[in-house]
Amino acid sequence: MHQSLVENVFNSYLLVDIAYFKDRNSAELLNDLNVDIGNINKVCDNTVFFVITQLVSCLGGIAGLFIIDYRLSLLVFLFFPLKYFTVRFFSDQREKKMGQLLEKNTVFGHWFGDALNAIRDVRLFGLQKKMQQEVAGHVFGVADSQRQLNILQSMNLCSEVFLMHSMEVLLLLVGAYFILDKTLTLGSLFAFISYSMQVLEPISATLNLKFMFSGIIPSATRYFQLLDHTRQAQEFSGSAPVEQINSVEFKNVSFSYGENRVLNKANFVVQKGDKVAVIGANGSGKSTLFTLIERLAVPDEGQVLINGITAASFDLQKYRAAFAAVGQDSFLLNRTVEENVCMGSLCEAKNINDALARAGLRDLAFDDIVGENGKQISSGQRQKILFARALLRNTEWFLFDEITSNMDSEAARNLFGVLHDELKDKTVIMIVHDMKLLTHFDYILEVGRDCKVRMHQSYEATTVAETGSFVAAG
Repeated sequence: MHQSLVENVFNSYLLVDIAYFKDRNSAELLNDLNVDIGNINKVCDNTVFFVITQLVSCLGGIAGLFIIDYRLSLLVFLFFPLKYFTVRFFSDQREKKMGQLLEKNTVFGHWFGDALNAIRDVRLFGLQKKMQQEVAGHVFGVADSQRQLNILQSMNLCSEVFLMHSMEVLLLLVGAYFILDKTLTLGSLFAFISYSMQVLEPISATLNLKFMFSGIIPSATRYFQLLDHTRQAQEFSGSAPVEQINSVEFKNVSFSYGENRVLNKANFVVQKGDKVAVIGANGSGKSTLFTLIERLAVPDEGQVLINGITAASFDLQKYRAAFAAVGQDSFLLNRTVEENVCMGSLCEAKNINDALARAGLRDLAFDDIVGENGKQISSGQRQKILFARALLRNTEWFLFDEITSNMDSEAARNLFGVLHDELKDKTVIMIVHDMKLLTHFDYILEVGRDCKVRMHQSYEATTVAETGSFVAAG
């Protein structure tokens, strides 16, 4: 079961809307995965099956109780509602506390991932003591929530012992009265008490399953919420084939990250063969345009149209294969240069060499390991590998998000040489910040701070040229 749950979660991560990962890091996700699956696996605990088998065996005990004395049997049945409401009270408290523990674990996992990613800066700025204090605070918070859960478990156990002994004392007192009244023998009383324990213990254990499941429900809820996110994403995967893309159109497209609106009723069309520069202030929503074109997210309102047809109607994998993209978040796997360029495709050495040469990368071998996200190579080499990956895809549409960042001037000139020569008949949409580069493009797509998108045929027509900075046009 554990393996199946892990595989389901990973498969969901492969399909879920990309916005799901915007405020989550890998340490947080791995921590949540381990905690949730560990809790859900308790459903298969031997205790559950033992209780079920014992519950069946206690049916004979109930019959025996009524045979010995029906009056005492009715008294025994008073135990059931008392135990039920006691377990229900503690279960509600435990479910609430478990939710708080999961939240603290998630926050701690997110903090831990951030701390490890920033370890270099932590040392450079002398933040070790501050981080030690913060980790102590997180650990204490998690431990405190766990302590509260342990207290609830102890209280539930104590209440069970109290109810069992109280019932035993009550049976002895009432049984003694019946003996004095000569309506019950001493032997029958002890036989009844013995049978009653065979009934009360399995019933009590069965009711305690609610208490056990109360610790599983928050994890199961989070697990199925992820699967639900995945199902929602799958609904937007059509089956129409992708033959040739002649135009990409945004029609009244709006998009938000939570409460943060980044696009508001965007309308523009890019035709096949166009060279389009995308400009705008940091955080204005430029990269979001690519995210929506690649169908890594779905518009809140409006449609992305391909050849006048909604993009969601096309087969998802074939659709994405029609675009070659290098984004801000494009990632290099901790594998070889060859594997990072080919990305799972079968590539001939000649084609790989050609793509690397066109990207200007000549100082790395095919089998060189690049490290996690290119940590073992320079930033410029990383960008060139990503550029080579896009060129090797050999499509008609290219999406470049600040691809010249971290490139030296020679590498940038080489890139635009490829743009003018080898990609002259291709469609290229590129996010740029250097206004000097705008002369390389046919059109300029400006994303304003008012979340509006405007298409211009020249730099002079943009609000940047009018004001000297990225501002919202009136």
